[in-house]
Amino acid sequence: MFNMLKTAVLMAAITALFMAIGSFVGGQQGMVIALLVAVGLNFFSYWFSDKLVLKMYNARQVDASSAPQFYRLIEALANKAGLPMPRVYVIDEEAPNAFATGRNPQHAAVAATTPSDDAARRFIALIAGAASKDLREAGGFDAGFASAWQSGSS
Repeated sequence: MFNMLKTAVLMAAITALFMAIGSFVGGQQGMVIALLVAVGLNFFSYWFSDKLVLKMYNARQVDASSAPQFYRLIEALANKAGLPMPRVYVIDEEAPNAFATGRNPQHAAVAATTPSDDAARRFIALIAGAASKDLREAGGFDAGFASAWQSGSS
């Protein structure tokens, strides 16, 4: 519940900032236009930020047959956290990275890069830890807050 409040406060703050700038630039009409733009951006950020972030990274969705180890890892972590299975994505990059995004557990997605074998061996524990933390956040709606923040700051 607290995480949903944080998301609402962030979106309200962005709206207020837009309205203040709109008022400064265009008076009352500018403020109304800025309000409409802010509402549209907030709607887009809340509902589509996960897709936006995954597209920015050129992530491709995988399943149990195309990335069995990674998929089973995420499946086990989701089961242990008592969460629904998120969509699983792979990003074809050497730099090790992993993150989760989505506005709630039913719309969660987990993504990780595909580092070389040497880097992967060192990084697998970090991926498990990051995915586990991010899945817990998705369960508490923190990922929605982070997604809205990431899409607005990129």
